[in-house]
Amino acid sequence: MLDHLEPAFDGVRDRAGRALCWTEPEQRHLTLAFHPEVPAGAVDDVVAVAGRIAAGHGPLDLHLAGAGEFSHR
Repeated sequence: MLDHLEPAFDGVRDRAGRALCWTEPEQRHLTLAFHPEVPAGAVDDVVAVAGRIAAGHGPLDLHLAGAGEFSHR
C-alpha cells in the first residue's frame, strides 16, 4: 500500500548505507508536530483534545518531496 513512498527514501538510503536501520513500511509515519513532555496520566486527555481539534478539519492533502533522518539515526 505504501510502495509509492519508496522513491522518496532512495536519497537517504544512498547517503546512509547500512548506518540506518529501516522500519517495516507498515510502521512508518510522518511527524506533523512535536509536543512537550506530558505529565503522567495526562496522555488520554491530550489525545482526546487533539481528536476534537482534528475532527473539526478535513483530511490533509500531503505531498512528500523527500526524506531525511534525525541525528544520522
